[in-house]
Amino acid sequence: KIGFNHNAIEELNIQKSKYERSIDVLKNKIEHAESGICDLNLDLEKIQAALTDGNSGLSTKETALKQFEYEYDVLQQQIEENKKQVIDMLHKGSSLQNEVGSLSAERDTIGNRRSKLLKRQEEVSSDLERIEFERRNLTEQRNMVLGKIEGLEQSLVGTNEQIKVLNSEIQSVGDGINSLQQLKSRKESRLETLEDLEKRFEGVSSGVQVVLEESGKDDGKISGVHGMVADLIKVDTAYVPAIEAVLGDRAQIIVANSIKDVIQSSDFLKEQDKGYVKFLPLEDISMGESGHVSVDINVPGVVGRAVDLVKSEDRFKALIEYIFRDTIVVEDFDTALRLSGDKCGAKFIVTLKGEVVEPGGTILVGQGNMTIGLISRKTELESIKLELAKILEEIATRLSEKEIKESEVVHLAQNADEFKSGIDAENVIKVSQDNNLQKEEFKNVELNDEREVNKSEIQEINEHIESINQREVNLNNEIVTLNDQRKVLEDQVVVLDNDRVNKESGKGNVQNEITELKIVLAQKEERKGNVITSLEKIGKELYENKEELTAAHSEIENCREKTVTSENMITELNRTLECLQVDKVALEEENSRLKEEQSVCSGQLTEK
Repeated sequence: KIGFNHNAIEELNIQKSKYERSIDVLKNKIEHAESGICDLNLDLEKIQAALTDGNSGLSTKETALKQFEYEYDVLQQQIEENKKQVIDMLHKGSSLQNEVGSLSAERDTIGNRRSKLLKRQEEVSSDLERIEFERRNLTEQRNMVLGKIEGLEQSLVGTNEQIKVLNSEIQSVGDGINSLQQLKSRKESRLETLEDLEKRFEGVSSGVQVVLEESGKDDGKISGVHGMVADLIKVDTAYVPAIEAVLGDRAQIIVANSIKDVIQSSDFLKEQDKGYVKFLPLEDISMGESGHVSVDINVPGVVGRAVDLVKSEDRFKALIEYIFRDTIVVEDFDTALRLSGDKCGAKFIVTLKGEVVEPGGTILVGQGNMTIGLISRKTELESIKLELAKILEEIATRLSEKEIKESEVVHLAQNADEFKSGIDAENVIKVSQDNNLQKEEFKNVELNDEREVNKSEIQEINEHIESINQREVNLNNEIVTLNDQRKVLEDQVVVLDNDRVNKESGKGNVQNEITELKIVLAQKEERKGNVITSLEKIGKELYENKEELTAAHSEIENCREKTVTSENMITELNRTLECLQVDKVALEEENSRLKEEQSVCSGQLTEK
């Protein structure tokens, strides 16, 4: 705790030094701000004095301007009086001159009007010819646009029909894909069921199952086993009921290489005690003597010899011959009965439905699952796998077909949009051309009416110009008499007007001086506002600096109080430490005494 308080005192001293430096900086800022305020106050006083002087000069200039305006008004009044006299003296001459000028202007105006009308007549004729030409061109263009619109609309209708057909085909393809997906799901479900049955050897006796499982192991105790007869043959679906009926329980016969392998399997089977199993060693298959099958397989009702309808690997041909050599397959039960009485040499005659006739023996007939169905299951497995492959291929084909048709729909939709845009564009052109044709018709009617009006007006202008010429000659004779009087009066007006111009020039100079003085005063006012703004800103900064100075003093005082508190704690801790050291010395002395007593006691115990 003492060390911690010493560290706290050092940190407080560091903070105190930092705040003292901050106080020095703030004091410098405060002195600088106070100095700036003094300078700005001096500038403000100077500006205020300059504004006072400027306002005084402005008043003087405005007084001078009023004097100029008064003299200007007096002179203007004299000029007006002189003009009034001149006007009275020249009233008659001016009236005549005005009348002559009016007549001349009227004649010129009418002449110009006639020239314009003649020129306009030529322009109207040219415009009428041009309008007729443009109208024919616009009509031809409009007919071409109508043809384009009709062609585009037909293309649009055809494209929409194609899109409709393609959408229907896409829907049909999609429905087909969904049906195939559903069929695929059903087939996959059935396949999983059959594969599960195969893995669990469903329908197989426990003994056969044990032998097959052990022979399938890499380190099994059984070897030389090929599998069940049902696993080694393949039969077309149409012949499965017949072959299964003929085989019966023989479908589960396990085919081995030799008697040795059979004995090995037999020993294992006895150890497991899982039932009975029939074995058939390939090496010991003996064909023996049998009756010769003399039935002609080409006669109606006979399908063929069973050995020809069963497929297997070449190494199992002897097995197939051994099992099915005396068996023939027929189409129906009647054929089987007929052949059984002909001494055909067959041991078994089986129908496609699975009915079995043994000539001179038993007859197996009826419906239902009379056998284990291992061959049916394997045949169905292979059939489902082939069907699934075909279904997947068909789905891929139809998906590809659907994508192609959808891309065609997109392409046709783009074409349809282009046709619509083309039709809209051509309709805009058609409307524009219709408007232009209508405008040209209006112009044609207006120009024909204008040409007739202009022709009548030109005739009236020619008659009016003759009358103006005669009146002008009479007025010119009167004007010559009044010209001398007009010249004298004009000289007097010129002299007075020169005096007025001089006064107006002096007035303008004084106004310019007043404007310049106002600009200077405005600049002074702006400078005054800037100085006041600066004073406010510096005053704000001075206030903030004083606040920071007060805060720094407060922090320093806080540091001092914390330092005193830490020093007092150190003193108390030192006192506690001294007391603890005294207690330590006493305890050590007590410890030594106790050790001496222990030694004495130990010696006494040793002597005893």
